Amino acid sequence: MNKLFPILVVLLALGLGLIGCGLTEPEDDDKVSVSVSPIPEITSVSNQPIEGDISGNVEITDITYTVLNSARTEDKTITVSRNNVPPGKKKLDLKDDLAVVLKVTEQTCNGTYELQITVTAGSATSTKPVSFTVSGAKDCSGPVGTAVVTATINAGSNGNTALGSSIDLDAGIAYKSNDAASKVADIDLCYSFSDKVNQDKLGSPYWAQLSGYGYAALWADPPQTKFYKTALTKDTFDAITTKEQIPPFDAAKATASSYVVAANEVYQVQTTAGANVLILINAKVDGKAGSITMKTAK
Repeated sequence: MNKLFPILVVLLALGLGLIGCGLTEPEDDDKVSVSVSPIPEITSVSNQPIEGDISGNVEITDITYTVLNSARTEDKTITVSRNNVPPGKKKLDLKDDLAVVLKVTEQTCNGTYELQITVTAGSATSTKPVSFTVSGAKDCSGPVGTAVVTATINAGSNGNTALGSSIDLDAGIAYKSNDAASKVADIDLCYSFSDKVNQDKLGSPYWAQLSGYGYAALWADPPQTKFYKTALTKDTFDAITTKEQIPPFDAAKATASSYVVAANEVYQVQTTAGANVLILINAKVDGKAGSITMKTAK
């Protein structure tokens, strides 16, 4: 029995070792941490030093810096100046060793940002985000882009003696029949009442002539203007302040030559001059002697 005891001890030890190797993965001992002091509000186009420290139990091999704006996309107007990562270091000071500085430029918009510092040490990686605000740079609160050109056009139906039916969106005018005769190539849309279907319609000059309206009977080669009704609302139209906010014209949607119109509808037109125009039917009076008030944005 005494001879068997040492053998059992050895076998038990080997068994435990095998069990340990099979069920337990070795721990990843590489560790790194990042600490950053709060960044004070930046109130001018300037350089802002960043304070804090990095520590790991193995050599720090890489550090990256990213600035995100409020939309969570990388901001290129704020740059990060810093020294290269010195080799063989396990501890680094952001200010003294790395000289990390945020550089706010004249193109930086006022607002809230986030600096992300990502550090790699061996197999360990740690990211430290820290928020900061800029208030003394560029005011970007207004719309960015080219200011939209707006106009209000009053057009009358074919029985209205006070207002014209032939609409030139590029000039912002509704011509009466006498003036329209010499402006056919510039006319984009016509507004008329149909006795046959008892409807007020907005259509192309080609449609107006084809439909037998007297004011268009003698026109030579009237334009076949492309336009369509959109899903935009009055509030959406009113909120548009730049050309960049106007959706691109979609020719595939422009399949009809006329539409029965109603107040608060929004149409999109490609004019004879090639402009991309949105039209809001702002107000409408029904009937042959009726009228519409159109607000345009281009």
